[in-house]
Amino acid sequence: MNKALRLQPVSDEDQGVFADLLERCLVVAFERSSGYWRLSRPLRNWYADEPVAQIEGVDVIPRLSFSTVRLGAPGVGIAFDAGYLNRTQMTVADFFDPTLGQVERNRRRRDFDRFRNRAERRKGTLLYRTGKQVVPVCYFDQFAERMTCGTTGPVMQFDSLFDYCLEQYPDLDLARNDLVAYVSFPGLGHPVPVPAKWLHLRVMADEEHSYRGLGEYKTLSPDKRRDAAIKGWDLCREFVEGSMGCEAEEELWCPPVDRCELLPCPGLQFGQSRVVAAPKNQTGDEYERYFRERLEKLKGGGLYHYPPAVERKLHLVTPKQGGLWTKELQTGFVTDFGKVIQDITGTRFAITELREDDSDRIVDALGKIADTQGGPGTAAVVFDERVANGASYYTLSHGLKGWNLKRLTRGLVQKKWDARHNGRGDRRKADRRWMDTITLSVIDTLDQMEAIPWRLSEWPYEACLAIDVGEGRRHFAMSLLICRGDGKKPSFARVSESWPKGDHQRETINPVILRDKIVQLFDAFEDPGFDPIRSLLILRDGRLCGEEESALKEAIDRLQQKDRLSQDATSDFVEVHKKTMKNLRMWLPQGRSRVNVLEGQAVYLDGQAALLTCTGSATLSESATADPCLLMMRQGKDVRRAARAFFALSQLNYSSPSKAQRYAHPIRETDARLQQRMAEDMRGVK
Repeated sequence: MNKALRLQPVSDEDQGVFADLLERCLVVAFERSSGYWRLSRPLRNWYADEPVAQIEGVDVIPRLSFSTVRLGAPGVGIAFDAGYLNRTQMTVADFFDPTLGQVERNRRRRDFDRFRNRAERRKGTLLYRTGKQVVPVCYFDQFAERMTCGTTGPVMQFDSLFDYCLEQYPDLDLARNDLVAYVSFPGLGHPVPVPAKWLHLRVMADEEHSYRGLGEYKTLSPDKRRDAAIKGWDLCREFVEGSMGCEAEEELWCPPVDRCELLPCPGLQFGQSRVVAAPKNQTGDEYERYFRERLEKLKGGGLYHYPPAVERKLHLVTPKQGGLWTKELQTGFVTDFGKVIQDITGTRFAITELREDDSDRIVDALGKIADTQGGPGTAAVVFDERVANGASYYTLSHGLKGWNLKRLTRGLVQKKWDARHNGRGDRRKADRRWMDTITLSVIDTLDQMEAIPWRLSEWPYEACLAIDVGEGRRHFAMSLLICRGDGKKPSFARVSESWPKGDHQRETINPVILRDKIVQLFDAFEDPGFDPIRSLLILRDGRLCGEEESALKEAIDRLQQKDRLSQDATSDFVEVHKKTMKNLRMWLPQGRSRVNVLEGQAVYLDGQAALLTCTGSATLSESATADPCLLMMRQGKDVRRAARAFFALSQLNYSSPSKAQRYAHPIRETDARLQQRMAEDMRGVK
């Protein structure tokens, strides 16, 4: 049809088409620019040719990302974001160089396994650099010992890998005697040979496995993110405006005042009638006080509730004496752990010491204890990372199903102990850091024992149900939290559970199973005096898929028949996107600079979507930017009510009381349950 159409980005339909066209223009603009490359997918992430830093054998590559955002009445926006990709400076050929001496070869292979986190069951993600702007991603299978590009045998219709590459990449340097690695490409059913010198290993430097010096490049301040957004737009502006026939606003988008809300912090109740009051005003000092007081209120018997049915017994598993784990450290750790847990709960715990390094022997020893005492208990395990590795996490979880396990590393405990006793620096600060480490470990241990450190004084609903599907889609989990007035029964309760998921090919949960498991979760409360719940918030981590929404409605109907929900109960369904995928960030101007918003800042994109930062300036470092969640209303009319509830639930941050938690506690509980379930169902790689 030879007819020109004019789009007015006002209606939902036109905005959708306009956003799609705009994204395609952005892709073409980056393709036409020099100095950037991208991976096969997604199209919106682009990386600079030159690294910004080289740290411990790792290239730090700047990243620019973009996406389009439908903003309702204002039209369509472009969100730019920045970050980094880490890759090894050495190629796979360098790591497996056969001409090196045995000592150096062993060292490089250990480095290769460390960089790919082999202990965490990761094969290793590789970047296949062939001189093209699009860099394919593949996965390490094995290094081809005693094989070269000229001796691989037939590849496709060619006599060898060398001949194939000579035809496909004639401008690249390659010799017949260059080394070969076998890799797996997505969608290809078998490993294939490629030149090892063209492969760089991508380094996943996450929180658990960071590398010294890379921490500076994990986060970006609001100022740096703003500068990156302007740089990204300057790169694309001329082409995009010319292709789309429109002009962008000169300044970065600032939402109207009526779309912004700083959500109220809830009051918190502790034991012995102690409370942490909500901030009196919207200042950084008041918010810092709000977070700081939580640990203070727990001391001296401030725990809100300890379940009477759970025995006050604890097993402390520590490395065998010798080397850096000294007798003094052992005594100090056990003594202080016992003192802190008694101080918080107000009661004495029976503590049993077990000295062992090997994870298999730990499993055997605790297994015998479980047989003797009639079932699993609770253990805090200090790993000696010189003996154990990341696989030990899976070994313990697999072998100790039913146990409540708190894990620490010898290096962390020893570092805090040495700082306390070596006499250098601020002794009071070192003492405080040591006791903070012990206290946080104790709180986490008590949380796993179903103790309740504190609860909310008020929030917009009576209960929250969170639903999530695990990695690999082999399990799903739910967490139910009830929190309401003291006159209701139960006033505060929580229960979490996980189950196998039949169809792991799809994200959706079988609707019949989902409905029945929701009802089963409520049936965990057998008390005949159960007061029906009058308002329920249902959070789905990710998208509500397939027939899940109808399953939720059927479950609600059954719960009303069983008097778990009142007949007039309100039930709101909300999708939670912990990573927005739209690179959306928030900050505030402050003079010539920009600073993080306070915890609880919400921006309502439209009547059904809320962008919410549960973290903020009171607890984030100046080098980081608040990372928001996106809430999408699927049933219910008041997204602001749901946002207030989500933020309130994020204050149940038991694992780190003095820091803000990114999302609601029931969502965090489902994450933990799924991680535990995955660990229980497999043994680690040794």
